[in-house]
Amino acid sequence: MAASEQPDKGTAAGAAAGRCEPAEGTTRRRHVLAAAALIVVIGAAVYFNSFRGVFVLDDHFNITRSRLIRSLWPIWKVLKGNRPLVNLSVAINYRLGGLRPWGYHAFNLSVHIIAALALFGVVRRTLVSERLGRRFGPAALPLAAAAALIWMVHPLQTGSVTYVIQRAESMMGMFYLLALYCAVRGFSAANSRPWYAAAVLFCALGMGTKEVMVTAPLVILLYDRVFAGASFRAMLRRRWGLYAGLAATWGVIVFRLVLVPPVSTAGFNAPLPGVGEYAATQFGVILHYLKLSVWPSGLCLDPAWPPVRTVGEVLLPAIPVTALLVGTGLALWRRPALGFLGLWFFLILAPTSSFMPIADRMFEHRMYLPLAAVVVLFVVGAYELVERFGARRVPRELGRQLLIALGVVLVATLGVLTVRRNRLYHDDAEMYADVVEKAPQNARGHRNLGVALTERDRAAEGIPHLEAAVRLQPESPEGHNNYGAALQRSGRLDEAVRQYRKAIELDEKCADAHGNLANILADRRQFAQALEHFEKAITLRPRDPGLYLSCGVALARMGQAQTAIRYFQKVNELDPSIGSGWYNLGMAQCQIGQADQAIVNFRQAIRVWPNLHFARNALARVLATWPDDKIRNGPEAVKLAEEACRGTNRRNALFVDTLAAAYAEAGRFADAMLTIQHAINLATEAKLEPLAEEYRSRLKLYQSRQPYRARWDLGPSPFPPEQPGGPRQSSTASS
Repeated sequence: MAASEQPDKGTAAGAAAGRCEPAEGTTRRRHVLAAAALIVVIGAAVYFNSFRGVFVLDDHFNITRSRLIRSLWPIWKVLKGNRPLVNLSVAINYRLGGLRPWGYHAFNLSVHIIAALALFGVVRRTLVSERLGRRFGPAALPLAAAAALIWMVHPLQTGSVTYVIQRAESMMGMFYLLALYCAVRGFSAANSRPWYAAAVLFCALGMGTKEVMVTAPLVILLYDRVFAGASFRAMLRRRWGLYAGLAATWGVIVFRLVLVPPVSTAGFNAPLPGVGEYAATQFGVILHYLKLSVWPSGLCLDPAWPPVRTVGEVLLPAIPVTALLVGTGLALWRRPALGFLGLWFFLILAPTSSFMPIADRMFEHRMYLPLAAVVVLFVVGAYELVERFGARRVPRELGRQLLIALGVVLVATLGVLTVRRNRLYHDDAEMYADVVEKAPQNARGHRNLGVALTERDRAAEGIPHLEAAVRLQPESPEGHNNYGAALQRSGRLDEAVRQYRKAIELDEKCADAHGNLANILADRRQFAQALEHFEKAITLRPRDPGLYLSCGVALARMGQAQTAIRYFQKVNELDPSIGSGWYNLGMAQCQIGQADQAIVNFRQAIRVWPNLHFARNALARVLATWPDDKIRNGPEAVKLAEEACRGTNRRNALFVDTLAAAYAEAGRFADAMLTIQHAINLATEAKLEPLAEEYRSRLKLYQSRQPYRARWDLGPSPFPPEQPGGPRQSSTASS
C-alpha cells in the first residue's frame, strides 16, 4: 500500500481507524463479536418458522419442475442458465435434500445473515471514517448493529428470504455488501491487496448471480470518493488495480448475455411494456417502496402493479420522487455522506425501476439492498436528533437510553411482523388468497389460487378463481388450460375440452393443453386424435416424462403394448424416480408375456415409490396367477397383496381379488373364499355387477380348491385409473 493510503493517526479518522483495528483492544473486539453474535441469533429466531415454508410462484418453474437442477454434473450445464450461481445453489440443495423445502430455506437464511453481518461491518467502518469519525465514531458500534438488525428483520425482506428462488436477490445483495466491505477494509489496511482481491472476487460472484450487481463497481467508486478518497483522479491513480478488477467483472454479465440471450417477455404470456410507459409507472412504484419501508403494511407476494393511465397518475408520485432525486444531487455536493445514501437507493433500483422495462412493474424483493439506505438514514438520523436537539429538553444520557429502547421495540415489532408474514408461506393457497385479497385484478393471483385449490381436490372452490383469471386475461393460454384442468377434475369434460381447444387456439405451442386434451380423447377412445395431440405435446416438450407416460398409457389401452413399452422406457430414462413409469412398463410387458422382465420393473417401482400400491398389487398378481410355474410364488404374493390391501384399507376390489388369488396359490382356500366374498361385496356396493359376477366365478373356483390363473395376454392391462396429479396445470410464474 502506498504511503498516502496509510491511516493518519493524527486525524480523527486515523484515530477512529486505529480504534477499529485489532490494536483497539480486547474489549472492543469482544463488543464487535457480541454484536455480530446478536445479529446471528436474532436473525435465526425471526426466520426459524420460515423453514416450514412451501414452494410458491417461480419456485415451481425454477425448482420443482426444473430439469436443470437435477444433477450437478456436468457442472457447465447447471451454470448455463440465466443466473448460474443461483442455479448451482439450487442444484446443491436438491442434491443434499431433494425437494424438501427446509434445506432451501436454511440456505436462504444463511445468506441473509451473512449479508446483515456485512452491512454491520460496512456501516460501522463508515461511521469511523475520516468524514464521519469525529461525529459518530464513539457510537459507531451500536448504530451499526441497530441498522443491521432493523434491516435484517424488516418484513419487506421476506420476499427475498422466505420466497425461495428470490435468493437471487439476497445472494446478489450478500455479494454486493461483501464486495463493498472488503473494499472498505482495503482502503485503510496496511496490505490492501488481499482485501481488494476479495472485493473483485465477490463482485464477480454477484455478477454471476443477478444483473443488479452491475451497479456495484460504481457504488464502490463513489463510496471511495465520499468517505475515503480525494479526487477521482487521485483515487484511480492509487487504486487503479482495484477499479480495473471491478470493471472487468462486467465481463461476467456480458458473457452471460451472450450465453443466454434475454427473452422478449418475462413471466408467462406477459409482453414487455413500452419504455415510456414503464418509466412513468416507476414513480408510483418507488413511492410505494418507500411507504413499505417506513410502514410495512399491505405486503403482497405478487402485486401485479397496474400501468399508469392518466397524466395525474404520473405527476402525483413524480413530484416527491423527483424532489428526492434533486435532493440527492444537492446532498452529494453539500453533504456527500447523506447524498451517498440517496445515491445507493436510486442507483441500485435503477436496473429495475428506470427505463429498462420488465414485464412485472413492481416486486417487493427488489428492495432488498435499497432498504439499507432507508434504514441507515433512519438510525443515524434519530441519533443526530437526540445528540443535537435532545439535550435541550432531556439529559443527553436519558435521550440515548430512550433511543436504545426505541431500537429494541422497533426490532421486536418488525421481527414479530416478519414471523407473521412467514406463516403465509406455510400454505401456498393461503398466500395466493392473500394476493387475491390485496390485488383483486391480478389474473395471475387468481390463477395461482385456483390451481392450488384444485391440487387439493377443492376444484369447486378453485373454479371461480380460474374463471376470473380467464376473464381478466382472456389472451392467456395457460389460464384457459388451468381452467380446463379444474373443470376436468370436476367431471365437466365437455367444458374442459372447450378450454383446452381455446388454449391451443391462442397458442399452438401450449404443450399442457395438448396433453390434457389428449387424455380426455383417449378416455373417450378417440385414440387417433389423442395420439395426434400427444405427439404435438411431446414435440414441444421432448424432455417431459409425464407426456411420454400418458401417451404410453393410451397406446397400451389401444392394445399397442410393444409401442407403449418404448414410451415407458423413455419415461424411466428421463426420470427414473417416477414409480408409475416402471409400473406401466411392467404392465405392458405382462401384456406381451414378458413376466420375468415385468417382475423386475414392478420391484423397481416399489423401490422408488413405496406408496405405489398398484405396483405392489401387480407384482402380487403375477406371482399368484401367472400360468408359468417358474414365475409363481404364493407366499410372497400373499405378503405383497396384504400390504397393498392395508394401504387402501381393503376398499379396492381389484386388490382384494388379488389377495384372494394369492391365498389360493398358497393353498389357503378358506382365506381365499372369505376374501373373494369381500371383493364381491365391494363390487356390488359400487354397482359393478359384471365385475361382481366375475368374482363369483372365482369363488366357485376356490370352493373347488383350485387356484386362479389369469389370461395376461388378453385385453388391456389394469393401469391405474388416473395418472399422478391428474390433468396438467401450466406454470404461472412471474418475471
